[in-house]
Order: sequence, then C-alpha cells, then structure tokens
Amino acid sequence: MDSPEDPISGPPPVAPPPAMPVYEGSKSPYRTGGRLADRYHLNNYVLKRQVWRFFGSGAHIYGPNGELLFVVDRKAFKLKDDIRVYLDESMTTELMSINARQLLDFLGTFDVTDTTTGLLVGTLQRQNIVSAFRDSWVIKDSFGNPTGTVIEDSLALALIRDFLFAFIPRSFHVDHRGMNVAVFRHQLTFFGYVLHMDLAPDVSDFDPRLGLAAGIIIALVESRRKRG
Repeated sequence: MDSPEDPISGPPPVAPPPAMPVYEGSKSPYRTGGRLADRYHLNNYVLKRQVWRFFGSGAHIYGPNGELLFVVDRKAFKLKDDIRVYLDESMTTELMSINARQLLDFLGTFDVTDTTTGLLVGTLQRQNIVSAFRDSWVIKDSFGNPTGTVIEDSLALALIRDFLFAFIPRSFHVDHRGMNVAVFRHQLTFFGYVLHMDLAPDVSDFDPRLGLAAGIIIALVESRRKRG
C-alpha cells in the first residue's frame, strides 16, 4: 500500500525537461550526441564533397572525431545558387541556407540565414576584381557592415595554380576585425575533395556559422567555377 503524501513537502520533485533536444544519431554510421548549438562551436571540421551526384552537388561536414555534423545540398537547375545545410542525411531538419542574390551568380553575393529562426546571419560578397586572380570575399554582418575577409593564401600560388599546376592544394585565411579567426586547407587527394576548416576558439562577436558558410561556398561554388 502506498504511503500517504507528505502534507508538508508535497509530491517528489520532477526533473525539468532539457532546454534543447539532444540529437542521438542518423542513418549515417557516424553517430553524434550533444546540443545542436554545440556543433557550431568546434575548432576543427572536415568537409568532404560528395562525388557521385546526378544532379546538383553536396557535401558532408564531420567533427574532429569523425562524427557527422552537417549535410550540405546544393540544388540543381537553379538560376541563383541555393545551398541548404541539414542536421543529418534524412535532410528533414534544415539548419541554414546560403542563397545567391543575383541570377547566375555573376556578382557572387550570398546571404546566410539561420532557417530555424528565419534570421539573417550575415553575407559573403565576392571581390570580383581581386578574385580574378586570387579568391577573396568580404564578410558582412546582418546589418550589412563589413567585418572581415576570406582570402586565398597568396597571389603567387594562386597564379601558379591557375596557369601551371592546378593540383597544388589551396588554402585560405579568414580575418575578422583584424584578427585571424579561421584557416581553410584543401587536402590533396587522388579521389574526391576534402577541405579542412580550423576555427579559433570562440572569438567575441564572430559568428562561426559565417565561417562554415565560407568553407561551403569555396568547396561547392568557387572551386568548380574557377577550376572545373
């Protein structure tokens, strides 16, 4: 027989629900746990572009322990580039969109939006004159104010790649308010495309989603436009 409820202390306390759902895995053999926001605050990511795609292009982004963190899909048959970032391979939970403003991407301005909230994170705008020889982008915040740049490692190496040895790996550095906050390094492989993205530990007022978006654009848009 149950003991009567203590009139002073009342019923036993009930644990509150977690502040954010915990993701426990996907169809991928890689499994990951932890809060969704934690995925944006790691120091090392590896982007692997999908090779066999009949339409469009895509990539998987892994964490430092090989766990699948994001699935990227670049839509096919679009006059304006339309890239979506999903939680896992089911592609039912969209996290972020990267959309070109102009038809056929002549000017290369991409808006990065958090689709879970509908809020603009920032913008990446290609510097067309500079990028004719050395890829360069301006990072803007959600108000349109320039805050930093993404630029290819060196003009000399960029020219060598374009005119002599296209297989030489590319690298980029990301500056934010005069501080280096990320480095992207293309890994030379015989099959596929791999980009290592190293981000500095949480930097005040730099949104790591813009860093990830820059790496995605380089992997899925810029490399194919300039180097096939």
